[in-house]
Parts: sequence; structure tokens; C-alpha cells
Amino acid sequence: MRWLLFALVAAPPPLPSLPVIPRIKIEVAPKHVVVTEDVRFTRENWKSGDLDLFVAFCAPGVPRAFDAKLVPIGGEDLDANDAAQGEPVAVDRAARRPPKARLLLGRETMAGVVVHLKEPALRRAFSGGDALVLRLRSLVPIEGPQRELVIRLADDAALGAIDVAAGKDVTSVDAKYCGPHADHYPVAAHFVPARPMPITSYPLPTSPLAVTRHDGDDLCVTFR
Repeated sequence: MRWLLFALVAAPPPLPSLPVIPRIKIEVAPKHVVVTEDVRFTRENWKSGDLDLFVAFCAPGVPRAFDAKLVPIGGEDLDANDAAQGEPVAVDRAARRPPKARLLLGRETMAGVVVHLKEPALRRAFSGGDALVLRLRSLVPIEGPQRELVIRLADDAALGAIDVAAGKDVTSVDAKYCGPHADHYPVAAHFVPARPMPITSYPLPTSPLAVTRHDGDDLCVTFR
């Protein structure tokens, strides 16, 4: 008689709520960018226990540094202040999403990190008003006269705003959703240049909330 052995892997716990990405901040230096991606959750589905989240890396390369923090916010607040310290949480590199982790950003077959949210840290973060921001920061090497950055998004998370700060070597920024089914319509990014930026040509960029985003779309940002 043949016996079949089945390895039963428990499904990872659900996300506390549908994620929202209120803002992505991009700081451009000559040879790298620092991407800060804020992901907002409310407490509605979380009662107790640890939570592991998989976050795929930005492109074009593996980041030189990556960190994650939990920032408490009020229940009515959309995002956390830039100056908020937050509580650092542990992260581990992963070649793809492990079975114990819930997919948050990107796709499960990509390389990335697992963000470990422990129950005590989640309780502290939710204590301020039943909402929190998971602040993810990546230092991505990127250089050249035309630089394109690909930022991973969550399929079910609305993107609120894109802020870009750059030095004198960058005079314009173009943003759009990119993916196998993307519409490639210009998406508005709030650009703070070191010198005046030329007038944007038609079609004028539209708020990220007003542009249709399909499952699997990433955010592509080009600096010139």
C-alpha cells in the first residue's frame, strides 16, 4: 500500500485591514534614491498574535539598506509625520514570499524582505488610536542621465500621493503605473526641485487616486 504524505502549511493570518498607501516619498541623490513607503492599517481584523509581511524590493537593484518601523497614529489620521520616530521592527531577506508571510507589496515570486511584526509592538502601535503606519525605507542604487525607479505596490491598496525631492541634477520627474495591463497615463508627483522645473507637456498628470490601476501594476518614476 502506498501512502501519500501531505505537508499542511497553515495559511498566514490576515492583514489587520485593507492597506492604504497614503504617501510615497522619494529623495533623489546623484547615485541612489531613498524611497519611503507608508502603509496605513486600522485595527479592525487584528486581535492578537504576530504578523509576518512580505515586501518585494524596488528596482533596478537590490537596496543597499532597508528598514521598517511601526508608527502609531490617530484613528482619523491618514498618515504619520515625517519626523515621527516609530519603533524599529526586524526584517529578513527572502528570495520569494515564504508560506508563513502574508504578501503586502509586489509579487510573491520576487526577491524581498519579510517584515516581522510582533504582538507587543502591534499593541503599542495600535494603542494611540487603533491605526498605525508601517513605514518602509529603501536605499536603492540608481544613477545616470535618465534614471527609472520601479516601486512595488499592493493590488488592493489605494495610493494617495507621491512626493519627490531632488538636487540640481534633476529637472523633471515623470510617474506612471506600469505592468502587463497598465494604462501608462501620467500620474501626478509633487516635485520639489532645486531649480525651476520646465512646464509639463500634455497630457497633464492626474492624481494617483484618479488613475485606473490594475492588479500587478507597479509605480514607475523617471528622473531627468
